[in-house]
Order: sequence, then structure tokens, then C-alpha cells
Amino acid sequence: LSSFTLHDSLPEHLCFDEVRTNDNQLSFICIDAVKHTLVSLLPGKSSYDIEKFFNGFSLAQRARVKTVTTDLNAYYASVAERLFPNTEIIIDRFHIIKMINQAFNHERVKKKKLFTKPSVEYNLFKCHWRLFLLDPAKFDNEHPRYRRQLKRSMTDAQIVSEA
Repeated sequence: LSSFTLHDSLPEHLCFDEVRTNDNQLSFICIDAVKHTLVSLLPGKSSYDIEKFFNGFSLAQRARVKTVTTDLNAYYASVAERLFPNTEIIIDRFHIIKMINQAFNHERVKKKKLFTKPSVEYNLFKCHWRLFLLDPAKFDNEHPRYRRQLKRSMTDAQIVSEA
């Protein structure tokens, strides 16, 4: 993969991320956050490669960039702060929610492992994990359903409260 650039000037709002390319390598991708068009795809994702690319734009062009949206990758934020003097760094909510979900599932699995496999407690955490991620307003609390793994009828709220 070679560098690929579609813009002669920089948009005011950029998104930084990495993408796995055909050669199974992680590459840096930069997208116009408003138009959702590709700004650049670089073969590497190192800060050196990114800075080298953006330093090809004048300081005046880089100063017009208002926001850079990125994941929780710390060096993307530090590179953006160095390259774009007037930018605000935004951590996108997808990655925040993903991180919270991973942390929650890690804790759920740890708790599940405290119980023996055929127990009701084990099955609460093993089989009904989706309920813990659901908005309680979406629970079906009107119609208890027979839960084979728990060997009784329960509503969604009852399952969550028992855990």
C-alpha cells in the first residue's frame, strides 16, 4: 500500500483512525468528518509517518483545522496537538462505549467464574448477559417467561436484580 491522498487542502474537521489493509497491516486513515470523504490513507500508522504527511501542508492550512476526532489512541491526540495549533481533540463515543462494554463484560466473566457451572448464579451471568447491557426501560416486565437455564419463570428485571 502506498500513500493515498485526495485533498490539496485540509478540511476543518478531521477523523483519525487505523484500518487493516489488504496486506494485513494496520494503516493510518484520515477522513473529512463533515463530508465523510477520504483525506488520506498512509501505509503506516507511526507518528513519524503521520507528521511527515501533515507537514506537507502549510502551517496556515493546518491552523484552519478546528477538530480532530479520534479513538483513545494517545499518540493520535498528541500528534494532532503538535500539528494543528487551533484544534480541539474529540474522543469519539463509539470507542468510549466499546471500552465500557469490554470492561463490563470482563467483570461479568470474572463474577461468573466464581460460581460452579450448573448453578443458577452461573447461568445468570452466562446466558442472560444481554440483559445487563439493555436499557431498563426496554425490559419486558409484564410477561414473565420460562428461563430454561434458571428453571423458572422470570421477567427481565427479576433476572438483573438477582444478579
